Amino acid sequence: MDLHRNKKSSGWLVDLTLVLIAGVVLVLSACAPAPKQESDLTRAYRLIDAQRSDEAIALLEKITDDEPKNDQYRIALASAYANKAGVKVQKIWSLVKISKNAKQLTEALGAAEPGEKEPSEKVDDALDQVADTLARFALIMKIYVAIPNVELSNRPYLAHAVTLLASIENIPQGDAMFRALLRIIEFKSDLAVQLIATPKKTQRAQQVEGCAVDFERMSSAIATQSAQLGAILEDLSIALPDQAEQLNEVRTKIAQTAAELTKNMTSLIVMEKSASVALKQSIIDNNFGKLLRCGGSRP
Repeated sequence: MDLHRNKKSSGWLVDLTLVLIAGVVLVLSACAPAPKQESDLTRAYRLIDAQRSDEAIALLEKITDDEPKNDQYRIALASAYANKAGVKVQKIWSLVKISKNAKQLTEALGAAEPGEKEPSEKVDDALDQVADTLARFALIMKIYVAIPNVELSNRPYLAHAVTLLASIENIPQGDAMFRALLRIIEFKSDLAVQLIATPKKTQRAQQVEGCAVDFERMSSAIATQSAQLGAILEDLSIALPDQAEQLNEVRTKIAQTAAELTKNMTSLIVMEKSASVALKQSIIDNNFGKLLRCGGSRP
């Protein structure tokens, strides 16, 4: 009898212990923090990496609308639009040696100081400045040969990426470099669309003799491309503070040269035939054939 009672008591205690343990487990489970969810920003970058740009853009547009002052969201959104334009950020960083190229860029873009000239000297000076400016544009293409061009249909996405980054005040160094790279791609694409046309060797002599310089297009191109270069140099000066002084000096000179050329463009239109031939030869040598008009058309 006692043995049977002891067994019943023991079984009851075991059952009670199990119930208490189960209760403790449930309480602890309820109190434990929920598994940490992936942030919208991390998810967006994962979508970009997976080449799902449209999904990343949709997500980032939504959270950017909710927090319009969040620079990290705008930077991510710019990355998504750049990716949609065909610009793979990872490949850009691996292709470009930034510091070396920035030094080459400042050397290539060094411009003469503008100054007051006599009428005849202004023509020669403007001619030299145009030739030098076109040569510098061509050098940039060579310096940044590894930077990809963007298809014309994708240019709006690239432009929007640059606009998003341009809206950020006090941009961090790394993001300033990203913006500079996108602007270099934009510069190259504009150059290709607006200026570059490579005539066949057999056509060159005929073009120099029979074609006219499109001064309106030239003036617009120099103003636009010089402004783009100024923005690129400004970004590089933020990203590379040890080279900022030199970069800013070159940026100032480019702006001065562009302004001087715009002012003297009328002088170039009435230049002597020999000067005109020299300018056309410079245009062809640098493969900027779209600055020429030949029988009402461009090369």
